[in-house]
Amino acid sequence: SRGLVGLERLKDTSVMGVPVEGQEDGSVQESVNDASVPADNRGGLMSSDPQERLRCTVEYRKKLCVSDPPINEIIAEGVVPRFIEFLEHENDSELQSEAAWALTNIVSGTSEHVQVVVDA
Repeated sequence: SRGLVGLERLKDTSVMGVPVEGQEDGSVQESVNDASVPADNRGGLMSSDPQERLRCTVEYRKKLCVSDPPINEIIAEGVVPRFIEFLEHENDSELQSEAAWALTNIVSGTSEHVQVVVDA
């Protein structure tokens, strides 16, 4: 099952079509390299290419699925309004789900993080 902060154990080998890596005990956990999101991911969120928007949203979501997510840094990049826009993409349920997951992890932080999402 999925937690708000991250994925600890999964029965499947993918989440929303994104591969996950196997662990020694047979469980799987998402691969997250580090907490920094490449600058091109922000630009990719603005792309007209649906696959690029999804790829970048997944990257942000992965960065938010760690034990100490860089919520403030991601908010500072100004991407929260774009994630909210993606919720309206009724013809792209995968993008909607990834954006909702990223937003859920942002609001799992502090009351100030919640307020940023509400205000967006």
